[in-house]
Amino acid sequence: MSTLPTERTIWVGNNFATIAYGVDIYMVFHSWYLLKGLNTQTRRMRVIYIAFSVIQLFLFTLLIATNGVTEQFMWIDHRDFPGGPLAFFQAVGSSWYQVLNVACGVISLAMSDALLLYRCYIIWNANWQIMAFPLLIFASEVVTGFFFIVETAHPEAPFYLAQSTNFSVPWISIASGLNTLLTALIVGRILYVSRQNNTLSYYTGVIAILVESAIPLALSGIAFVICMALNLIENLALASIMGALNILCPQAIIIRVANGRAWSENTMHELATSMEFAERKTVSGHTGELSESSTTVV
Repeated sequence: MSTLPTERTIWVGNNFATIAYGVDIYMVFHSWYLLKGLNTQTRRMRVIYIAFSVIQLFLFTLLIATNGVTEQFMWIDHRDFPGGPLAFFQAVGSSWYQVLNVACGVISLAMSDALLLYRCYIIWNANWQIMAFPLLIFASEVVTGFFFIVETAHPEAPFYLAQSTNFSVPWISIASGLNTLLTALIVGRILYVSRQNNTLSYYTGVIAILVESAIPLALSGIAFVICMALNLIENLALASIMGALNILCPQAIIIRVANGRAWSENTMHELATSMEFAERKTVSGHTGELSESSTTVV
């Protein structure tokens, strides 16, 4: 199988990203509307979430725009380039629009991982012992991402030819590894709490696990790293898919926060109170003396 990207993989990846872009626009403005009326978060946190959403949307816009510029040059303006559109694509890896595309992707992924780190910190009740190692990995991701951007600006350094680069594979491997680790920590914590409480709620249900842990992003990252390691042509489509999920998954978390259904600093106390009430109700029910206080759910 050829190692060059095909027009079909470019088309699939970019069309997925375009659809995701429309979805993200709706999610950003919907979360903005919800956050303005949210009283369970401080004004500072509401501003941070809104700013995060707007910046991510701006970066996504640049990604879509630079993809469009590349496609126009590749298939229209320079269709007669020696070797065809695919050869042109490989030749412009260090062009300004490709460097901007890579920079937006690196910054966006770093922001998404920072949000996941914060959410993991909240879900683990501010346990710094748990967070120390993910923070070190995050620092490594930022450093390798910076060098990857610098390296991309050099001629003959196309991102999708793994053997031609020094930092693309380490960067995406570290980032995907961090995503997978944070996903495992968040899923493990939610499942543990659900088992301890012996009940499901909007804090511990399937939707909570999928959204809070950003599982789709972690899975796409693993698939992308595998394709890059094997030098498969599918890595180009997966790059666009991962880039889109990198925007959508954090935005889904923000919408969950805006709806008041995301984990917060008080979630463990609420779950513990609910479990204590359930235990009292069970004991009282067995004795046939259900107290009046048990009629109100905390």
